[in-house]
Parts: sequence; structure tokens; C-alpha cells
Amino acid sequence: MPLSGRFALRVAEKGDVCSSVFFLSALLCALIAVNSAADEIPVDESTDANLADTDTADAKAAAEEPSTDESAVDQAASDEPSAHLVGDVIVTATRTDTPAALVASSVTVVTSEEIERRQLRFVTDVLRRVPGVDVRRNGGPGSVTSIFMRGGDSDHVLVLLDGVELNDPSSPSRAPTLSDLTTEDIERIEVVRGPQSVLYGGDAMSGVIQIFTKRGSSGKPKVVGSSEGGSYSTARGAISVSGATGDLNYAISGSYWSTDGFSAKTEGIERDSYQNGTTSARAGWKLNDQFSLDGMLRYTKAKVEYDPSPEVENDHHIDTEQWLARFAPKLSLFDGRWVQTLSGQFSRNERDTKATHFSKPGVSSFHTQIDGNLYALDWQNELRLIKGHLVTVGLEQQWEEADFVIFDFNAFEFKDFNDSRNNFGVYFQDQISLGERFFGTAGFRYDNSSDFDSKVTYRFTAGFSVPEIHTIFRSSYGTGYKAPSLFELNSNTFGGNPNLDPEKSEGVDVGFETSLCNDRFVTAATFFYNDVHKLIFAVDINPDPLLFDFLNINIDHSEVYGVEATVDLEIIKNLRFTGNYTYTHTEVKGAPAGFGIEDGSRLLRRPTHKASMDLIWNFLDNRGELAANVLYVGNRRDLHPVTFNAVTAGDYVTLNLTGRFKINDWLTVFGRVDNVWDEDYEDVLGFGTAGASAYGGIRLEY
Repeated sequence: MPLSGRFALRVAEKGDVCSSVFFLSALLCALIAVNSAADEIPVDESTDANLADTDTADAKAAAEEPSTDESAVDQAASDEPSAHLVGDVIVTATRTDTPAALVASSVTVVTSEEIERRQLRFVTDVLRRVPGVDVRRNGGPGSVTSIFMRGGDSDHVLVLLDGVELNDPSSPSRAPTLSDLTTEDIERIEVVRGPQSVLYGGDAMSGVIQIFTKRGSSGKPKVVGSSEGGSYSTARGAISVSGATGDLNYAISGSYWSTDGFSAKTEGIERDSYQNGTTSARAGWKLNDQFSLDGMLRYTKAKVEYDPSPEVENDHHIDTEQWLARFAPKLSLFDGRWVQTLSGQFSRNERDTKATHFSKPGVSSFHTQIDGNLYALDWQNELRLIKGHLVTVGLEQQWEEADFVIFDFNAFEFKDFNDSRNNFGVYFQDQISLGERFFGTAGFRYDNSSDFDSKVTYRFTAGFSVPEIHTIFRSSYGTGYKAPSLFELNSNTFGGNPNLDPEKSEGVDVGFETSLCNDRFVTAATFFYNDVHKLIFAVDINPDPLLFDFLNINIDHSEVYGVEATVDLEIIKNLRFTGNYTYTHTEVKGAPAGFGIEDGSRLLRRPTHKASMDLIWNFLDNRGELAANVLYVGNRRDLHPVTFNAVTAGDYVTLNLTGRFKINDWLTVFGRVDNVWDEDYEDVLGFGTAGASAYGGIRLEY
């Protein structure tokens, strides 16, 4: 049967005829608009601009364009609050606004325009296509999600949203909670690879992901709404209001997601639904050139169903709630030579897992309640005292706590307990620029935890620009240190071991970026190497093969090395190809740890090869756009869902198609087809993934 027939049959089998008709109608409208000649649809000159959100365009116009003739210190001196929105400015790598050409770290930036073009609805879907990053999800939207950066564990990646830490102190390993994070109000995502513990602490051993939400821009209030529907009875709606009056800017947004989904288990037949409601607000106030305030609030409530096994598909679900808040006054003294930011942040994550009785539907057999709170204060100082040097010095205090009500299967009873700790850190970094060619950083950090001895980490970066061949060379070396989580240390929890030691790491990378033909062809490649000592791993210590008794232990160390490569090519006018490839070799060294983890074996769920490629065509003066993405994920070691033996999970390839058309200044239609050729694959062995599916909708802007 041809591909189109397979797709039609698949959609019909799902019973999503209405969704398919809606999607095809949207595409038909776009085709009619294309064939009816541009003069029949009045469009003023503003529609000839790119389809990017005007938030980005206004921010770019308002912010000062960095000049490569100045040092990094002088270029970063602007106190413009929206500077991080400028495409050529990176914040996360140095904690200061720095031109991308003067950043020696390995960084990828994903803009709101790219997210909108690809029609990616969750942050994890965006990260899946970033070089050096791999995402594994246990089922459909909202399910447990793991992020591996350069082969490191999920808890080795720090994730921030507008400066608020998303790593949850109550999660088993203190990994970031990203399952429910949608993309509606996101302006840009910065992914910084390699050890970043000097500036961000222990959770940043593999790297940092920082997500920036949209700000209000100058001019009259802007209202944007969108609605979308499609396969699996999926419905999504979002609305936002933003603007600025005088010295005050604001942005408020809300969204709701609902889908009947597919079975969380590969062999399951019952659909597992998902709902997500999110509201957020961000505001800034600039009193004068010396003093400004920035604040944000965000709340998410979600519910996801899951299956303990293919045979047990009762109403099992997880209710989650998340609160995020940040308040940050900023003071600039002595003509910007001393800039201070005092930020306070709070995050709370609640997870209530409910399982229905196997033989009595509607009657709860047990549930677990896990809550985590994180409070933090950070006083950052930027000092521009010597030409060519920007010194960043900061003090950071964190308090974290976790409350657990969990079911102990061995004792067959509930256990209720809580735990807490705090950490004080001091960080220092000198950002150096020598002439027009050399740039880099040198820094260290001191951490004093209430649970472990104090520790010092350090990091160095160096970059060299060779304009004669349009090439920049970059390199970095850094160390990391991460204490075990509260869950891993508590003997009352699943696998808890109070005798665990902190993990330690060191990493290095070397790479280049070159641009040819007036930036029509840009390519980059980076070699990386990471070594983690005393890696924490859960093992089964029960000699009975039919019983499981887990314990967290430290194994000797793991070694990871590989290559990241990217290419951006303008084939002809309005036709562009972008792609990236990552090779990752992981290897365990030393004592065996069970589950097939032994000396020389690969770490679990990290593919050796991964590639993502996009082909984008713009037409009718950028009013219309069609794009295709191919994602390849190579084979990897995983656990068999029944025996828990380490086996090889097969590779897979998916094709996604997207399209959109701007009918006039206020109306855009869009649609997409995911997994076009209906690839049958498992992201994580034993867990289901979506088949061929179609979605379409409209976007209104006033």
C-alpha cells in the first residue's frame, strides 16, 4: 500500500476523521491562497517581513547591536533588559550579555521563530533536535522524561526558566522536571554544553539549559491567540497579552492542552490521556538608568495516565502541580562599572501518584505524595574595572526540602518522612578579551553543603578568531561536583543509601565554527571528553531473581567522548538546509553494578549515533513556509521491560512535515503531520510512541 494510503488508514483506525478533515481543510486554504495570486489578498509592506513573532523583531530593533570592535567587557556593558533577546547575544555561558562571537563555550540557541516553524509544543521536543542532547520519554506527553547531554545522566543537566531552577529536590536523582513544560510563551532556549559547575553549581556537570520567556515590547498591547486540534482527540488553545507603557513592560499568557493519547505501554490497548493547564506572568520596571526590577510567576497543573504493565490498565494516573517565582532588582553604579543583581527564587513541585485497585475499578489501592521545595538567593556583581576584563563575583544560598508519603512494597505499608539541606556557594569568573582575536574565561567556585565537605571547582575557556578564513576556534576545560539527592541518601526511600559519596567530573572540548559565502554556508564541529568518578547507580542486591531490592551505589567511573557537528546551508534563495549529527561513545569503568552495567559496557539509553535534518522552503515573500524534519536515533542499550536484562534497542527514523501560511496581518493557518511513514519504534523499551498523526490550527494576532 502506498504511504498516503497507509496514513489515511492509520488515521481512520484511530477514529480521528474530524481532525483529519480539519487538517486537510487548513492545507486546502493555504493552496487556494497560493494559487489565487498575491494581489487578491491585501497585504501591507509589513507582511513581507519574516514570519517571526514581532516580540523578537521589536526586541532586536530596540536593543543595542554588539560591536565586534569592542572588548567583551564593553560589549556586555549595556543595561538594556531585553538584551538577551538579541540573536547574537548569549547570556547563559557567562551569566552576562556576551556577543556569540566572543563565547568560547559550545552553545546552541533555539529561537521562538524556529519553535513556531517546527510546531514543537513541548520543550523536550525542541531539545530532542539539539546536537549533543538526547531525550527519552516513557510513553506519551507528560510521561517521565530523561535528558542526556553528552552522555551524562539527567541529573547532570541544570535547567533554568527565567533564572528559576527546574531541578526538583524531591525527584529520585534531583533531575529537572520538564515533562509538562510547553512552548507557547518561550522566546528562546540556550543550551550550553560541557561542565558549568563554576557558575551554576553541582547540577551543571554536563551542561546548562536556560529557557527565556517573552517580554512585553514597546507600543500598544499585543494579543495573540491560537487553536489547534488533531489526532488522538488532541486539542490545544493558547492566548497571550503583552505590551509596555512608559518604563513598565508586561506579558501574561495561558494555555490548555488535552489529548486522549495512546497506551503508555507498547502492548497496551487502553488510551492514556493527558491534560495540562499553564498560566504565566512576567513584568519589568525601569525606574531610571541605574535601577530596574524584573519578576515572573508561573503555575502548571497537569494529569497523565500510565500503565503499570500491559496487563494492568486501570485508572492509574499522576497529578502534578508546579509553582515558579522570581524577583530580581538590578542596580548599576559608576556609569555601569559595577552592576549588581539580587535575585530571589522559589519553586515547588507536587506529584500525587494514584493507582486504582486491580480488581475494584474506581477504588484506590494506594497512592504516593511527593513534594519538593527550593528557595534560593543570589547576589551577582559585574565589575568592569580594567579594560578587557569583566569580573563576575557572586554569592548564592540555597535551601531545599522534600516531603515523601510512599508505599514500601517490602514492608507493605506507607511511610511518611521529610528531609532538607542547604548549600552556600561563592563563584568568581574573569571574562577576558585581548585585542580583536583572543577571548576566554577563567573561574572557580567554592561550595559548602550541610551534608558534605566543602568543594572547589574550576573552569577555563579560550577562543581565537581568524577573520581571514572566517573561522573561530573554541576550547574549554572544567571540573564538576554533585552531591547525592535527598532521595538517594534517605534509607527510607527506594534504593536510599546514606553512605553515598558525591560524584566528581572533568570535561574538555575543542572545536571550530566557520562561515563561507557571506554566511550562506556555516558549519561547526566539536570534540568532547567527559569523565565522571563515583557515578551513582541503582543495583538489585537481592539474590532471588524473582525479587527486587534496590540500592544506590557509587561505581568507579564512566568515560564519554564524541563529536558534535552542525551545518547550515542556503541552497538557493528561500530554500535552506540545516542539520546536526552527534557521535557519543559511553563506557563504564571498574566494578560491575548490575543490569548489564559492567567494566567496558555502554551506559543505558544513550544512542551512539543521532542526527536531525531540516529542509525549509519559504515562498510568496515569506508569507508561506513548508518544512520537513528527519530525525535518526541509533541503537542503544536499554533494560528489557520484563527481565530487566540489558538488551539492545533498535534504531529508528521519523519524518515530520509542517506548513503555515500568513493570510493577512492577523491570521495565519498552520498544520503538520508527525511520523509520516508511521514508524513503529520504542523511545524506551516497553513504552508506547505515537504513530502517524495529523494536526492543524489557526493563529490570530492583534
